[in-house]
Amino acid sequence: MELSIIHRPETNRFETVVDGVTAYVEYRKEDDSIDILHTIVPPAIEGRGIASRLSKRLVRMPQYGCNAKKTDRNHSASR
Repeated sequence: MELSIIHRPETNRFETVVDGVTAYVEYRKEDDSIDILHTIVPPAIEGRGIASRLSKRLVRMPQYGCNAKKTDRNHSASR
């Protein structure tokens, strides 16, 4: 499954919409690091590796040492 993951810096979130339902990871920036505060995947779309893919996208942000991409093309991670 391909996810379109969007960065919303004004709310410190990365979001995706799957089957009309929004999932997100929320973070806080601290100096040159990040804290993941919440990863929310509603029950209707859980079990597809969405939380893992959102979190991976967050830690690939360019300012933390890796290149970021607009679309996550990884396969779903097992839980």
